[in-house]
Amino acid sequence: MSLLISNPHNVDFNESAIKNVDFNATAVSWYTSRDAVRGEIGFCGQDESAIKYLHMPASTRVNFNLNRTHPGDKLQIEKYADNKDISDLLSWVQVIGFEEDSFTKADFVCSRHDLLDLLLMPFSDQRFNKSVKLYLTKVNGKIYIRRMASNTDKGQIVHMDDFSKQRTTHGLIFQHFMISDSANKAPVPDKPFVRGDKTMYVVFESNVGKHQLLYASKVKALDNPEDLLNLDGATFTDVRTNMGYSSADIRWRKWIEFWGNCLTGKLDKIAIGFVGKGRAIGTVKNLEVIQADKLIPKCEAAYKKDRFKTSDVIPKGEYCLDMLDKVLSFFKSELEGAKPDEVYEFEYTPSDSELANIKLLGSSNYDTLFVISKWYREWLDRQA
Repeated sequence: MSLLISNPHNVDFNESAIKNVDFNATAVSWYTSRDAVRGEIGFCGQDESAIKYLHMPASTRVNFNLNRTHPGDKLQIEKYADNKDISDLLSWVQVIGFEEDSFTKADFVCSRHDLLDLLLMPFSDQRFNKSVKLYLTKVNGKIYIRRMASNTDKGQIVHMDDFSKQRTTHGLIFQHFMISDSANKAPVPDKPFVRGDKTMYVVFESNVGKHQLLYASKVKALDNPEDLLNLDGATFTDVRTNMGYSSADIRWRKWIEFWGNCLTGKLDKIAIGFVGKGRAIGTVKNLEVIQADKLIPKCEAAYKKDRFKTSDVIPKGEYCLDMLDKVLSFFKSELEGAKPDEVYEFEYTPSDSELANIKLLGSSNYDTLFVISKWYREWLDRQA
């Protein structure tokens, strides 16, 4: 079956048909994961030594050199390419969350990245042919969603070009200037970076319209140690780099992506370090902190200045939330009578058409085709 994805920039877009859909996220727990260190990948409980803390500079005028190198630097691209499923969240369910309300009442279990892909579909850029491909299984009334990286996807990550690697390492080193291992100590910018060290994840429950979701989101840093005692009252900050010299250089699609990240990760603000161009590449001179509630207005302002815009319809978060509600309803409808070992594929390629398609691929084959791991399925069966 197919679902029409309403693109606000199409001439037949009906703004009056958009429903107001709420998205309310609540932080319910946390865990840590070994992403790619020494070959160890996976859930490792609640390790407080992995928690980092935000350390804001005294001034937004800074002088960060992101071009430095260290013999201990490890990008760990190969393992990073394979670490995209929901296994760690399922480990949290098994160890901590099986009897918690956030799990028992969930309609959907997924990662935040997959949720973000669905949320931003109305603004998919046809020029870059960015498709959304997800796999679904329904077990005990819950729909589990997983992204499985294809060999092509893995190749694009593993064989990343030098410029992309440089931008990736710049982002990691920038975090060393902004984030400390201790709440009471300044960061150590020249320590080695390891993409995939122990990482903190926060588990969220959220309702989108009538749909209940459970998902996990990586948290780069807490503001202070007390946040761990009141997780839902904590303020989370995203730390990012962007090419350019100020927020005036950020295009509207990036602003809508920032908004989606803040909404799903319950982020209070974004700290953006602007990486210079040309001879200044790798140097951050300007830092801006932008509150989450300012992101859509900045998106609207950037869209109005866009010389290549194809419509007078201003981008709004309401369009994304309405579409997400429709997609989740579509999933429930299509998997109404699904069997626990069946795997469905959902795919949307904006350059091909406005239709997203879902189809039954067949029964789970835990060597090649699966959404939830075999150990988790067997564990669930034992709980029945």
